[in-house]
Amino acid sequence: MIKEAILKGLKEFGRIALIAALPLLISGLETGLLDWRIIGITVIIAVLKAADRAVHEYGVLEEEEKSTAKKPYESEWITGLTRF
Repeated sequence: MIKEAILKGLKEFGRIALIAALPLLISGLETGLLDWRIIGITVIIAVLKAADRAVHEYGVLEEEEKSTAKKPYESEWITGLTRF
């Protein structure tokens, strides 16, 4: 269960990192200047998004495992890091 959640979090990291960092790298290579601070911030955001996705997926899998929920969400992990 935890391995599946971590795998989905890593996939999310790959998607976000590719979508966000690729345009920054292309733009930086065109101008000849790479701003590593912006790339670093992008990577940090991708890591946080991946961690949020992994926690959420763990909550979803935990919820499916219980399947006798009396309230909407018994798992405290289903809302991820943001708690939405």
